[in-house]
Amino acid sequence: MRFAFRGPHGGNWHPLTSLSHMLDCELFGLHAGRHLAVNVALHAANAVLLFLALLLLTRGFWPSLAVAALFALHPLRAESVAWVSERKDVLSGLFWMLTLLAHARYARGPTPGRYLLVATALGLGLMAKPMLVTLPFVLLLLDRWPLARPWSTRLLLEKVPLLALSAASCALTLSAQTRTRTLELLADVDLPVRLANASVSYLGYLAKTLWPADLAFRYLHPSLAPGFDPGALYAAGLGAALALLGVSGLVLAQGRRRPYLAVGWLWYLGTLVPVIGLVQVGSQSMADRYTYLPTIGIGILLAWSAGELAADRPRLRAALRISAPAVVLALMGATFLQVGTWRDSRTLYEHAIRVSPEDYAARNNLGALLLRTGELEAAERLVREALEIEPGLARSHVNLGDIASRRGDRAEAVAHYEEALRLDPDLAQAHNNLGVLLSETGSAAEALRHLERAVALDPTLASARYNLGALYLKRFRIPGAVHHLEAAVRLRPGWEAARETLERARARLPQ
Repeated sequence: MRFAFRGPHGGNWHPLTSLSHMLDCELFGLHAGRHLAVNVALHAANAVLLFLALLLLTRGFWPSLAVAALFALHPLRAESVAWVSERKDVLSGLFWMLTLLAHARYARGPTPGRYLLVATALGLGLMAKPMLVTLPFVLLLLDRWPLARPWSTRLLLEKVPLLALSAASCALTLSAQTRTRTLELLADVDLPVRLANASVSYLGYLAKTLWPADLAFRYLHPSLAPGFDPGALYAAGLGAALALLGVSGLVLAQGRRRPYLAVGWLWYLGTLVPVIGLVQVGSQSMADRYTYLPTIGIGILLAWSAGELAADRPRLRAALRISAPAVVLALMGATFLQVGTWRDSRTLYEHAIRVSPEDYAARNNLGALLLRTGELEAAERLVREALEIEPGLARSHVNLGDIASRRGDRAEAVAHYEEALRLDPDLAQAHNNLGVLLSETGSAAEALRHLERAVALDPTLASARYNLGALYLKRFRIPGAVHHLEAAVRLRPGWEAARETLERARARLPQ
């Protein structure tokens, strides 16, 4: 419990998600299929709860079922469910749906107990993923439609405690991402670039919702792409912003007659704000996982629009009865194929390269994977292709150094590690690998400096802990050797070589 709540983990403060993963490991060990089965069960529960929440809110059976089916079966969901560590999406989604249900009951019969349930569900959801910071605003939208609660000061005041929970979550998230270097400095990506990319991404998410093609685990931020042209991005961003404003104007103009249009559209726009890139985190411009909750708004807009259009048109109603199941089947097929791209790392990277040929990180990662399986020629080709696209990629030089080392060319390996450190002096893996080579060539003092730096930069790097412990052992620094070898065994319990070296070091401790 202390570990989970002290955080951060994975660049975020989400203790409930950490506890969820820990429980899975207690129950299943590292059996991947069972962890994934939990994700699937949570996602299925979310779809059912979404249907029940919309049914309770609107009394519309078929539109509610259509929204839930779109949510459950869309290919954009694949990343959130098939990527085990995206547990935070499906877990926070569970509490999002429970908050909707609790709010529907509270709005129809306000009591302190029912309000406490709303606040509790929101608080638990925020401890699973801070994406839920926008939920109080969604509840305000639902107060407008379908709950038809009259606007009043009381209506706004009842959201203040919920907004306070969201504000606290925002503060914890910014602190966690700053501490773990997940949050890139705002100066690194200019504000006009972020604004333009945000506008383009809004339309991009909408396009992939309506036509889910070329989905990948990462979409490179345009400012990181080779030959980046700010002018072209600004033009695209301006066009996208005008389109968004135009749609917003149309749906707001229909606010009195068709309030579900405004609710669905503003749900979509608002819930994407935390992840649309106004505060840039990571190197992606978009991510499929970010659509897990926002596209429910598009589903609401489409389902209730179709219901209204078909209400007085028997032919259209008959066409909907045929086309709706066909759409569901098509989504199921597309989702099945998309889940297949998450079968293993190699499949994932190869698919990403096909979809985004300029994605140098996918090429470099696939090269590193092939290096581990001994496919040195293919690995080197991919890593060099990554460097051609992005010459400043320090990790590619680490991989080339590893390839050269495997071939026995120590001079070339050292040159690549040194180049990696010139590009990124704080790259722990480069310090570790260079330290190992230097220790083998007799430069013990220099090797020690690099290995100590690697451990200081990343205390969780088991190989650096082991290598430093082994070098300490050679230099008769026995207590230090035991300390680092114990850390290596703790980080990688099944590492027999580390256990054997640790036993030798312990045997030499003074009695």
